[in-house]
Amino acid sequence: MYFVNREARSVYETTMAGTFINSYRASDEELFGQISNVYADSDQQIVYVLSGNSLLAFRRNE
Repeated sequence: MYFVNREARSVYETTMAGTFINSYRASDEELFGQISNVYADSDQQIVYVLSGNSLLAFRRNE
C-alpha cells in the first residue's frame, strides 16, 4: 500500500498489515507539492508519482 504525506512531501510504502517498507521523496521537494497519484509497477520494480505537471519514477528496493 502507498500513502501520501503532502506536508512531509513523501510517499510511504507499507505492507497490507501496515509494516513500513520504504519512503520516496524527490530531491527537489517542490516537485512533490501537488502529488495527485501514485502507481507501482511490480514487474519493473518502479514507483511512479504524478505531481502537477511532473511524473517522477523511483526504483523500488528489492
